[in-house]
Amino acid sequence: WYAEICEKRPQWPGAFHVLALPGGKALAIAALLSATGTADWARVAFLGGATHEAAEELLATRPRGWSGISSIPSLHGERFPVRADAAGVALAGLRSTHAPADMYKAVLDGGALSLSHAMSKDATASTAALPVVGGGANSQLWLQILADVTGRTIVAPTQVDASLLGAAGVLAEGQSRIIEPDPRAVASYATARASQLRLFSAVADSAPGL
Repeated sequence: WYAEICEKRPQWPGAFHVLALPGGKALAIAALLSATGTADWARVAFLGGATHEAAEELLATRPRGWSGISSIPSLHGERFPVRADAAGVALAGLRSTHAPADMYKAVLDGGALSLSHAMSKDATASTAALPVVGGGANSQLWLQILADVTGRTIVAPTQVDASLLGAAGVLAEGQSRIIEPDPRAVASYATARASQLRLFSAVADSAPGL
């Protein structure tokens, strides 16, 4: 999920939650339905159940940035950036040059791209550091993808529990990891954002009951 304190209700796509705050501000929350569950499924399906460590070592040998595969990472339906209860995982743009590792990475890309639609129409518009907590922060690879997708510096605690303690400590000196975006990868993902929205639209138009 992604949350942001806004001066007014944001113009985000899909289904998201808005909570009133003092002073007329709002807390807006965009939540994916099962990002980490879909990532675990993809690791088994595409990499034969390789461990997280082995998967990250394998992907370290692949090019950084968008591979050209558009992804909907929604194994159990989706809430954001579209409300699509009948959606599943979808990959588009596969070519003979793609390996199973690229398909797994495309699912990780898809999760980061889905959240990025709540941040800005221009992924590089904000330069503020983005604190990240929770189970996904265990993956150095996913944190790097999130940095490259959003163009923002990622700040992740050494202890990834998404608790009040973890949230408070995420920016504490000496208690966090800093992940900087790769400018070349940032540029490639700008195209991927629009491509993913088109894929979401196509799936939503064709799936029954949406």
